[in-house]
This record gives sequence, C-alpha cells and structure tokens, in this order.
Amino acid sequence: MSPWLSPLYSTGARVVVQKKGVYEHALVEGFRLARGDILVAIDPDGTYSVDGLKKIVDYIIEHKEYAYVGGDRLDCSSDAMPPSIKLGNRLFGALASLLMMQGMRDTFSGSFAMRRKAYETIRGMDGYVAGPTIFQMALARKGFKVGCIPITYKPRRGSKPKTTNVKQLFAFKLVWNMVVGRFRPIM
Repeated sequence: MSPWLSPLYSTGARVVVQKKGVYEHALVEGFRLARGDILVAIDPDGTYSVDGLKKIVDYIIEHKEYAYVGGDRLDCSSDAMPPSIKLGNRLFGALASLLMMQGMRDTFSGSFAMRRKAYETIRGMDGYVAGPTIFQMALARKGFKVGCIPITYKPRRGSKPKTTNVKQLFAFKLVWNMVVGRFRPIM
C-alpha cells in the first residue's frame, strides 16, 4: 500500500482503486459508490495532503451554505506548480468567478468536497466531461454556492505532470464556451 493511503484507511475511508479509464470516470464511479452526505476527492499523486482534505471537509460541514469547496493551491511554490500553469489557473479562475458570480479561484484543484444533494442535481454527466471545474460551473449555474480555501500543495514525486497541455486546451475550450454562452454541461 502506498504510504499516502495509510491516513485514508485509518480514518475508515473506503478507497476505490480504478482499474481502467480516465480521471473523470474515476470521480463519477467513486461518487456512485460513495455513502454519506459529503463526497470528497483527492488526487493520488502525492501533491495533496490528507490534512488539507480534512480541512476542506471541516469547512464544508461548518459552512452549510456551500455546496462545493475546493482546495486553493495557487500560493504554492514554483517547484509544485510552474509559474505559467499558476498564471493560467489564476486567469481561468478569475474569469470563471466573474462569469459565474462565485468564488472560483482554483477551479482545477484535485482536492475537494461536495454535498451529495448538490451532486445529485448534476450527476448525469458524461464521465469525459466530469471533473472539479465542470462540477463547480454546473453547480454555480444551478444556483449553488461554490468556493475554495487555501491548502498545501507539494511537488509531484517521481514524475512530471502528464496532462499539462491537455489541461490548457481544456481550459481554453471552457473559456471559449463560457464567453460565447454555449457552456452547457451534460446533465
């Protein structure tokens, strides 16, 4: 077992290991299998801490007005997130906040919590378009409050991010669709 999974198991969390598919499918499948009123996710690459996820969960439990709370990692070191990616994330978050009238600073964070009742209103999404950014935007469009809180984000161990260019293309497509008014998440 990976050392970073130990704290999850010790809290009684049920960890589902995805056999195939993409990240977005894993989220949808995990949420389908999950029990309880709060759904949580954390990327398995060691960049997020379980303590940060606990902070997010505590926040969403305390602040009942939020349907979704993500981890804000944009104040992390340049070793953890290159300045160009950080700038792109900041710009996208600012645009999303403006268009959705919400506090959407770090929309690509892989550590977040969401209320099941809110998720149920958007859960018919195709696994290829699901993900933290889409969840936040779809919930904001439905009138739910979304936000984020600062968390620690560490450099990835052992490998470079594989999807950096894909994420940038994805972000540009989202921005284009948001600006021209064609953003309609599959629900």
